[in-house]
Amino acid sequence: MKLGAYDYITKPVHPDALELCVARRFSHLHLLEEVRTLRSHTGPEVRLREHSWGRSEALLYVLDQTARAAQTDAPC
Repeated sequence: MKLGAYDYITKPVHPDALELCVARRFSHLHLLEEVRTLRSHTGPEVRLREHSWGRSEALLYVLDQTARAAQTDAPC
């Protein structure tokens, strides 16, 4: 799993377990595509700024830093 496997199946393979594993993977891929599509229509900084409860300089700084961090591949 640490090397990038999405899921695993134990032997003996049970058909229901295999079907569930495949369905989860396709669902995950669909969600990833949906996120890519939505992000292409609006950047994270736009969404954060539009839905903020304040406009203070400190808050805008935090939102800017958050948007920058979101664009990296660094782990959480």
